[in-house]
Amino acid sequence: MINSFSDLPVPARTLMAGLECYLHENLSYCSDPAFSHRFPSAETGLEESFFLQRIVHSDGAEYLTGPRYLSGDLNTPFIELLANSAPLSAQAADDIFKSWRALDANVIRVLRKPCQTERGEPDQLIYASSCTFCGLKDDSVVLSKATESCMEWCLEAIAYSYEATYLMNAELKSILQPTDVEELADAIACREVFIIFSHGQKVGVIICRLTQRAFLHGYWITEEVILPEFRGRSLATKAQRQLQQMIAEQGDNQTLLGVIASVNTPSIVSAIRTGRTCILEYAFMSRGDFNV
Repeated sequence: MINSFSDLPVPARTLMAGLECYLHENLSYCSDPAFSHRFPSAETGLEESFFLQRIVHSDGAEYLTGPRYLSGDLNTPFIELLANSAPLSAQAADDIFKSWRALDANVIRVLRKPCQTERGEPDQLIYASSCTFCGLKDDSVVLSKATESCMEWCLEAIAYSYEATYLMNAELKSILQPTDVEELADAIACREVFIIFSHGQKVGVIICRLTQRAFLHGYWITEEVILPEFRGRSLATKAQRQLQQMIAEQGDNQTLLGVIASVNTPSIVSAIRTGRTCILEYAFMSRGDFNV
């Protein structure tokens, strides 16, 4: 895997450490009953142990796989390909589908570099950029760390913004879910929530966490909303640029990342305008993509 992702905009040592941690965690889920206990064994009639992740062997290669349900919907199961020692061939895909036959999944989700192939349907995109200090200051947008007293306003702003987004694009309702109360409280306690101000007015919220997702460590934008009445002014882009500057000022040579649904065009546009590029994509591969 290190060879497949060595050209990502992440320091080599950080990438290696992230991959080691990622593989160790996911291999542990091959035998961890606490992991399989999270899955709907009672609803599906499958043994809890069935939901343990597993390594599928095919043509001398190994494929670490696990069961998943899209947005928690039991009607949309899929198989997650977490790691592999060789490219996913038609034979390997067939063996993976057979290994998880009882899950009744028709797709395998893979994490790959974007635009590698026309096969498959993109699900989520990972946009990233290195945080470098450019010295430019844009006073039209200011980020202020939220405190516990801001909790109610942040919750209302997020809920209001999501309602407006769903009205504009109903498809996003089954894909995007707002940050809940518990997650927001934790993020505020960790000083990871910022209220976005424009010309003295509260216009939105952005949450950024220094953490690891998949095997990538960096600053992850986990939430960004702009109130409907302030949209169309590039405020989301400006807020992300301010975030980049704040991170760069710490001198950590860090990366700013975020996962964006492939159908969430406004967020993709904001990311691109900020200078972030799509470095990876999750894509669903069906039996037809492999002719199996």
